Amino acid sequence: MWCPLQRLLLDPQMQPARLGVAPEWTRADFVAQALRVAARLRETRPRAVALHFSDAARMACTFLACAHEGVAMVLPPNLAADNLVWACEQADVWMTDGHTPDLARDVANAAQAVADAQVGRGNIEVWQITDDAILVEARHGSLPAQTAQTAQTAQRAEKRAPCPANRAEGHEGAGQVPAHLLKLDTEVWLKTSGSTGQPQIICKTVAQFQAEAEALAQCWGLVDEAPVDAVVGSVSPQHLYGLSFRVVLALCAGWPIHRMQCVYPESLLAAALPMRRSVWISSPMLLDALGEDRVGPRLRGSVSRLVSSAGSLSAATRERLHRQLGILPDEIYGSTETGVIAHRQGSGPWQPLPSVQHGTDAEEALWVDSPWSGGRRQLADLVSPQGKGFVLEGRRDRIIKLADKRVSLAHVEATLKEHAWVADGACGLSPVHKRLAVALVLSPEGATAWREQGRASVLNVLRDHLRGSLDVVALPRSWRVVHRLPRDAQGKLPLAAWQRLFEARPLAP
Repeated sequence: MWCPLQRLLLDPQMQPARLGVAPEWTRADFVAQALRVAARLRETRPRAVALHFSDAARMACTFLACAHEGVAMVLPPNLAADNLVWACEQADVWMTDGHTPDLARDVANAAQAVADAQVGRGNIEVWQITDDAILVEARHGSLPAQTAQTAQTAQRAEKRAPCPANRAEGHEGAGQVPAHLLKLDTEVWLKTSGSTGQPQIICKTVAQFQAEAEALAQCWGLVDEAPVDAVVGSVSPQHLYGLSFRVVLALCAGWPIHRMQCVYPESLLAAALPMRRSVWISSPMLLDALGEDRVGPRLRGSVSRLVSSAGSLSAATRERLHRQLGILPDEIYGSTETGVIAHRQGSGPWQPLPSVQHGTDAEEALWVDSPWSGGRRQLADLVSPQGKGFVLEGRRDRIIKLADKRVSLAHVEATLKEHAWVADGACGLSPVHKRLAVALVLSPEGATAWREQGRASVLNVLRDHLRGSLDVVALPRSWRVVHRLPRDAQGKLPLAAWQRLFEARPLAP
């Protein structure tokens, strides 16, 4: 089933026969549309294209088309105004799947802002990529002549155009697309908040995505793994995690792509329930929200692999998923800057992928170097070696001083999550009293103890749990217990949301 990324467009008849599900998209039709998009890119020759897709299969199709022609891709993480302007500064064309109705209007505003600031050219087209057509939704600014000529007939002509023949280089006739391999040096630009909290622009290449996928395949034995009905995911393909796992790894591993992002626990379960075998790509935030009684017995044994990243799973969630599904989650440790660094199953140390070199600086903060990291990367994560792997000890940028002693906020959080009563937790300074504070989400076991034993008893048990590994100065003084932490779409807890949790003392149940 395994196919190198650069060969995915060479044989439309190879297995699996489906590349998209819900709705189904056959491999032959997928390849035909990718080659149509590639041919259109060759005609218009944009500097770069900005991609914004909710449909992961159409993202995969467009990703391969751009790599086929060597056109750089720009991926804004969301459609905030600054991200729109950033993408319009870089790209001549936006490609979308039509699931964001106001995108053309928003791009028009951003393109005008770019033109007014005289940054870039401000010449932007918006293309809607369907399963069998390329529709020009909007055009802003004066485009190259060849682009203007083809745009007038694009919607009418390209829908009925035959699939470009998949012939060898040098044997193509009129209108046929040469079937050379993908250009592996094609660049993919991503924007991230960065591990230091400052926005960063990260450049990856298609070759780096392929190298990472092959390393994961080696670690997990994907070459010999049985076929699955589909890979379903709760993470967006606009972010590195979603792009790497729901798109690139899925394409190479032969996992048909469940096309829409499963934002809610109910949608993830509904997508997986009809499948005999599925792969899940998710995050701790959504897996925590699945709860004790949502995952029915019919799913046990039908999930062949569950991948979790963007944070560590709590012990309670990990054990519950193991009990419900019969498998341990594969946890991934990495970042947009580094790509995948390490993996683990269970609560043991993180095991670096074979191609990842790693070490620590003078402050015991981790550095890594891999074929997909773009060189040596220094992280702010503090680690301690354990066997061939390492244990995370918090972040040096989340170290605070209390009573002249260093306290790792991340270590307090990790220790709390080891208790069976804790589903999620966040630690920081109270904005009111400037003392250590904790916001908690209880697991079902913790909620039962809360009801039966009361608040004071539960917090005393958790304090005793923390005393086992923390200095007394690191014991939290303020506590909030909530149904859900107000994390954002990437699983992070914004500072403003944290402050609101502690600004006013709750006076009612």
